[in-house]
Amino acid sequence: MIVAQSQIDTAQDALRALVFNQSAADFWTTRIEPTDLPAFQPVTVDLDGAVRNALQMRTDLVEARKSLEESDINIKYFRNQTLPDVTASFDYGLTGLGGTQFVRGTGFPGPIIGQTQRSFGSVLGDLFGNQFPNWTLGLNISYPLGRSQQEASLARAQLQSSQAVTQLKNAELQVVTQVRNVARQVQTNAKLVDSTRASRTLAEQRLDAEQKKLAAGTSTNFLVFQAQRDLAQARNNELNAILAYDRSVVDLETVQQAPIGGTGAAVTTTTTTGAGTAVGTSGTTTTTTSTGTTASGFGGTQ
Repeated sequence: MIVAQSQIDTAQDALRALVFNQSAADFWTTRIEPTDLPAFQPVTVDLDGAVRNALQMRTDLVEARKSLEESDINIKYFRNQTLPDVTASFDYGLTGLGGTQFVRGTGFPGPIIGQTQRSFGSVLGDLFGNQFPNWTLGLNISYPLGRSQQEASLARAQLQSSQAVTQLKNAELQVVTQVRNVARQVQTNAKLVDSTRASRTLAEQRLDAEQKKLAAGTSTNFLVFQAQRDLAQARNNELNAILAYDRSVVDLETVQQAPIGGTGAAVTTTTTTGAGTAVGTSGTTTTTTSTGTTASGFGGTQ
């Protein structure tokens, strides 16, 4: 009873941290008393649908596919950088002169024999009349000789993209395996619930029979206490089996959306940029739950 009370207090602290407000004055003094037992509601497992949902909606797979798209864009960019660089330019301009203009005579330089004044309006007239046009046409072609940095970057980006594709395929295989394992665990836990429920029913019948024998004088208090102990253990086993089933159903829903917290297979995605390489990792895992049942009247573990 001392150990059981300690386990109750520990479970209350864990649930209190998840449910209640930590800033409340009665946070640590509030006691949690369950009023209902967990109900067993079997669900039909659509394995193919769960696998399709996981392959489409798993956050780690979506992230890996986005990284592959980014890698394809980088490959196109680096491939474009390896092409010859051809630059064509064309400049066209207009010129107008205004202000004081000196008139020179013959010779070099001739003497100034007079001057004329050109107003701002005359300058605008030269511009709009296209009196003094000038233009320039240029063509520049550059091609790298030998191995270039752009070719090395392209080869690195292609290699990393190929690795990312392989890693994505492996990750998809691991995700399918995880979904199948969790779905199988749901079915196994459902059978365990039926098994523990049958054991609990047999324990109730045995206790009833021992009580009737005790009333008739053909049994002892020890056998009745033993039947009561076995019934309590059978009820605990049934409760644990139901809880394990509920957790496995939640895990089945979770594994279709994101990796289950813990350790497991990792999905590594690599992204290549012009400045370097960035690597990200997101973990995936599979959770397995098992429940034991006690055979009534024998004291052993089945």
